[in-house]
Amino acid sequence: MENWTPEHSLVVLTYTKPDLIRARAFEVANLYGERDDVEFLIFDNGSNEFSMRLELAALSTAPQLTHRKFGFHVERVEPNVGFGGGWNAAIPSTRGSVIHLLSDDVRITGDIIGAVERAAMSWGGPDWIVGQQRVMAGGWNQFNGFTIPYLMGYYLAMPRNVWDRLGGFDAETFHPYDFEDVDLSHRAAKFNVALLTVPDLPLVHEVAGTIGYSPERYEHTVRMRAAFARKHGLRNEPERP
Repeated sequence: MENWTPEHSLVVLTYTKPDLIRARAFEVANLYGERDDVEFLIFDNGSNEFSMRLELAALSTAPQLTHRKFGFHVERVEPNVGFGGGWNAAIPSTRGSVIHLLSDDVRITGDIIGAVERAAMSWGGPDWIVGQQRVMAGGWNQFNGFTIPYLMGYYLAMPRNVWDRLGGFDAETFHPYDFEDVDLSHRAAKFNVALLTVPDLPLVHEVAGTIGYSPERYEHTVRMRAAFARKHGLRNEPERP
């Protein structure tokens, strides 16, 4: 495995949700376990619950995962470094030419890799990011009449050299979560990276399954929106979409 370079690295970022990561692990194994061109990484973003530690230990030795052809491994960082920071920490541990970023609250119902390959082939250019949903006019991404189109960050796929060129997520400005996907998409567009949408990707996003919604999160999103406006020189109007 030392000199093995897979075509695809599928990375699931998880935090304190053992039921979600177990479900994702076996979905990926059932789809890609017999492929030797796929790497599968479970990356634990600083979970501190004992039940999560037990689940990750069980998965790391599960025959249904370890006795397959794909390259499977489990890694973690401590403490939690936020959503964007988690991805930034995970990707250097992978080798694939194409990286797939999948949140643990996204159910995989079919061959996402094949769908991404077809989308990239249809586009024909080398620089692209694929997502399931592209937000055009959603309120939060509109600043004084100026709209920032973006791909929702619960699933993104791109060539590794695109990720490297963009420098990953801006986890310092957008911490611990929210607006990192808007920022990545906006910076990608400035680099002439195509934002490709595949609405029929076989994924089901269990919205806010990891973090959840609350008044505190709403206020945090308001702050991240203001941070985005400052970074990119936009008028933050309205402040509360």
